Amino acid sequence: MRSSVPARRLWLALLGAALMSAACAEITPDELASRYHAKPETLSAPSSTLAPTASDTVDNISSPDGRPPRAVALTPQFGSCSFDPGGYDVDCGMIVIPSETTGIEPIELAFARFNATGTAPVTDPVVYLHGGPGGAVLAEASGFARTIVEPFIEDRDVILYDQRGAGESSPLPECVEAWDLDDLFFGSNAPHTELRDDYTEALSACATRVTDRSTIAFTEYASATHADDFLDLVRALGYETVNVYGNSYGTRLAQTIMRDHPQPVRSVILSGVYPIEANLIGSTPAAFESAFAAIAEGCLAVPSCADDLPDPVATLRDTVAALDANPPTFDIPFDDVSTFPFVLSGDDLINILHGLLYGIDGAAMIPDLLIDLDAGDVDRLERIAPDGIYNTSDVGGYLGVQCREEVPFTTEAERERADRDESIWERINLPPGLLSADLIEVCDAWAPFGVADPLENEPVTWTQPTLILSGGFDPITPPEWARTVARRLPNAALAFSADRGHDADEGDCAMGLMASFVDSPNPSLDTSCTLEFDVPFVTTTNVRQQDRNRIVLAGSVFDIDPGPETEWIDMLLPDWEFDFYEDEEAYWRNLDTYDSTLIVLRSGPFDPDELTWYLPFETTSLTFAATDLPTSVGAGWIRSKADTVSYDIVSYVSTGTPEMNISVIARPEDLDELEKTAVIPMVNSVPTS
Repeated sequence: MRSSVPARRLWLALLGAALMSAACAEITPDELASRYHAKPETLSAPSSTLAPTASDTVDNISSPDGRPPRAVALTPQFGSCSFDPGGYDVDCGMIVIPSETTGIEPIELAFARFNATGTAPVTDPVVYLHGGPGGAVLAEASGFARTIVEPFIEDRDVILYDQRGAGESSPLPECVEAWDLDDLFFGSNAPHTELRDDYTEALSACATRVTDRSTIAFTEYASATHADDFLDLVRALGYETVNVYGNSYGTRLAQTIMRDHPQPVRSVILSGVYPIEANLIGSTPAAFESAFAAIAEGCLAVPSCADDLPDPVATLRDTVAALDANPPTFDIPFDDVSTFPFVLSGDDLINILHGLLYGIDGAAMIPDLLIDLDAGDVDRLERIAPDGIYNTSDVGGYLGVQCREEVPFTTEAERERADRDESIWERINLPPGLLSADLIEVCDAWAPFGVADPLENEPVTWTQPTLILSGGFDPITPPEWARTVARRLPNAALAFSADRGHDADEGDCAMGLMASFVDSPNPSLDTSCTLEFDVPFVTTTNVRQQDRNRIVLAGSVFDIDPGPETEWIDMLLPDWEFDFYEDEEAYWRNLDTYDSTLIVLRSGPFDPDELTWYLPFETTSLTFAATDLPTSVGAGWIRSKADTVSYDIVSYVSTGTPEMNISVIARPEDLDELEKTAVIPMVNSVPTS
C-alpha cells in the first residue's frame, strides 16, 4: 500500500456494498412491540434478543446438506493474483470442486495464500471467512490486508478465499433485471416503500431466467456446502490444522464448520457474531437504533458536539423529513469525465448512516454530518453520497443462503414485525436491502434453492479456544448476540469494545488480541485494552466548529533529492496530517475518511500519473493544461490545471533548481481558497535559481 489514508477510504467505501452482508436478531413480539411503539427519541439499548443456550443442551449433528470428507484431497491450480499483492508474498489459485450431482458444473473456488514472512513459520495457518452471504474478499484483498493479514503474517500463512457463488468463485448470474430500477432507487425521490413491488417483480423475473439452468445445482449454495468447501480448500493446500477467523456471515459459517468439520480447527476468532439460530427477517431496526444511541452518547460526552446536537434522534428525524420533501441531487463521479445524478432522499440517508456505523471512522463523523445538514451545509453529504449507491443485482449468493436457511423458518410474528413502519429505524428494512418481509416474497420465486434441514437454525457449541470480538455500536449483529454465543462456549474469551461497530476487529487493540490469541489460544486472554473507551469517539469538524479550509503554514524542510540521498531545503509546509515517501509528501485535510482534499509535494520531474492516483475515482485521459501564472507567484514556475467532474488539480512545476512540483487536489469550491492561502505561499517559500 502506498498510503494509509487511501486504504482507510477504501475500507469505508466497501461498507455501502456490504449492507446485505450480515444478519440480525430474533426478538420476541413483546420486546419488539415495546421498542417500536416507543417514541423515536428513546435511545435505550435493546435487551437480549436470543434465549441463552447451555453447552450441555446442544447436540451437534452434522448437516444432511453436507458431504463427508473426500478420500483423496483435491489438487490446487496456481496462477496470477487478481489484486496487487503489494509487499506480500502471495500464491493465488483455485480448487475445482466437482458436484455430487451428475451434469452440474463444478465450482472453481478462488483463493489467495499470503505466505508467512518469518524465518520459522508454524504450520497452522489462519483461514479467513468473509461476510455475506454472497460477499467477497479477493478483489480488494490489498485493502483488507492490514486487519486480516498483518496480525498473523510473521508466523503463519493467511488464507483468503471467495465463497462459492460470489466474487471470483463461480459467481451466480447477476439479476440484470434490477438494473432498470437503478434510476428509481438512486436517481429519483420515489419513496422506497413504493418500489417494493417493482423490485420483487424484477428479482422474480431473474429467478425465472436463471433457475432453469440445468447445469447449476441451486441447493448447493448453502452454509453446509460452504463448510464442505472450506474443508476441501484446507486439505488441498496441505494443512492438517488451521485457525478459523470469521467476520459477519463468516461467523455463521464458522459455526457451521465447527458443527460439521471441527477436526482440523485449532482455534476460532469471531468478529461481528451472527448466531446460527438468529433470524434475519426484520430485526435490523432494533440493532440500528441501539447503534445510533451509542453514537449519540459519544456526541453528548463531548461538550462542543452536545451543544450543536443536543437531541441527535430529533435532528435525524427532522433531517430525514427535510430530505424527503426537498432532496438534493448530486453528480456522483464514475470517473473523471462521467457522472450519475444521485437524488438523496431520506431513505438513502438512512442506508448511508447504517453503512457508516459498521466502522469507527464512518460512525465518528455521523454527528458532524447531522450538524452540517442542520446548518444547511451539504458538502460532507455530497462526498459521502456515493456510498448510497450499490449493486442491486448481485444478490444470488445472498438469496442462496437466506431463502434456504432463514425464510422457511420465519414465524408469523416475525413476518408481522418485518412489515411494521412506525419509526425511522424501520426504514432500513426497505428495498433494495432485502432485510424485511420483502425477502420472503422474493424467495417465493427462488424455490430451486430448496429448504434447509431445521438443523441449520439450531445453536452450535464446541470446545476449541475461541476469541469473540463485539462492538458497542454494531448496527446489524448486536452485542447481545456475541454474549449469547460466548455464554455457551466453555473456552471462549469475549472482547467487547464500546468504541467499535460491526467491524469489531479493526484497530490496534483488536489486532493485538487476535495475534496473541492465535499464538497461544487461551480463553483467559487479557482483553482489558477493549475497555479504554466507554463511548465511541466522534469528530468535531462540522461547519459550526471548524473552517474546513483552515490551514496553518510553518517553516520546515523538504527533501528535494528524488533518489536515495537526502538534500533538504527550507520551505513552508501545512499543518495537516501527512504521509511521506522517498520523493513525495502528501498532506491530507482529513475532515473525515471520505475527504480526498490534499496537497502533494514531489521532487524530480512532473508526473501527472502520480497525482491522478490520489483521485477517489478512476481516470480516463486526464489532461493538464498550462495556464497564466498568478502575479503573486515569482518567476521560475509553470502553473497547470486538470479539471474533472468532481475534484480538480492545480500544479506548480519549477523550471529551474530545485526540480520539484507542488499540487493541490480539491473540489472546485475549495480549490481557489486553498491555492491562495496555502499553495502559493508554499511555492513562494521555495528558494529557486
